[in-house]
Amino acid sequence: MIKRLVSTIFFFIFLLSALPNGVANAEIFQLIIRPGVTQNEIDNIKLALNTTNEMIKDYGFVLNERINVILTKDKEDYKNALIEYFHYSESLAEKDAAISAGESSTKAPIIIIKGSERLDKYKAEAFRVLPHETFHQVQRQFGKQQNVPIWFEEGTPEAFRYIAMVKAGITSKEIAFQDPLARLNIYVKKTHNPLPDPETLNDYTWRDCMAKGIPVYQLATLMVLHLTGDDFSRIQQMYKLMHNNISWEKAFLIVFNVTPKMFYKDVMEKINFEIEHS
Repeated sequence: MIKRLVSTIFFFIFLLSALPNGVANAEIFQLIIRPGVTQNEIDNIKLALNTTNEMIKDYGFVLNERINVILTKDKEDYKNALIEYFHYSESLAEKDAAISAGESSTKAPIIIIKGSERLDKYKAEAFRVLPHETFHQVQRQFGKQQNVPIWFEEGTPEAFRYIAMVKAGITSKEIAFQDPLARLNIYVKKTHNPLPDPETLNDYTWRDCMAKGIPVYQLATLMVLHLTGDDFSRIQQMYKLMHNNISWEKAFLIVFNVTPKMFYKDVMEKINFEIEHS
């Protein structure tokens, strides 16, 4: 079943009409490199920036603010950047530096990327982080609301980053979209726990999920794929409605013609079936 979902990603979001005074696509990103970053890290991030920039252009995104991408040296420098740019407390910055490879500001057009040995060695690490965080900027500028479920908030950026990896030739579409299912399978077999209830997930932040080992990103990705079917343009409709101050719940019902509660019941049955038979 998951293989039939692979093709759906290429319908992804011809998102949102251009807003007035949108920045030119060539000026979407401004890369700020902090001292000590390696050339390989710079090259890998630039490749991810170029691919993501092309996707923004191809899918019709027009952001109204240029995104500053801060590339840090290592975990300690990343922590310091979180304090400097996001005004995090020392303790919060220390916590996030231990569990995240990058973050997007919810208040400003800023993305901070953590330098690491993985980023130095692997292009895939840049694509794992940069496109995802860029889509959070799309959410912030076009459809940011309170009380958006975590699976929707994180699932759409994850789908976006998988597209980027396929587009850049980092991985094949078959491997890319079997990956979240395989990771969920490992989680179930290793922990002997059932998959979390999507409604229960709303009681947690992404930080909670990462700290507790809850597979929110993998589950969210599959939920989004099942939700959209062969028409990812419906995600575009969601963000347009949310941008016009329609609540997430109402927009969901309008676009998908089902209540979130009914969708959760159906989608979890499908995903559990896929895991059982994968």
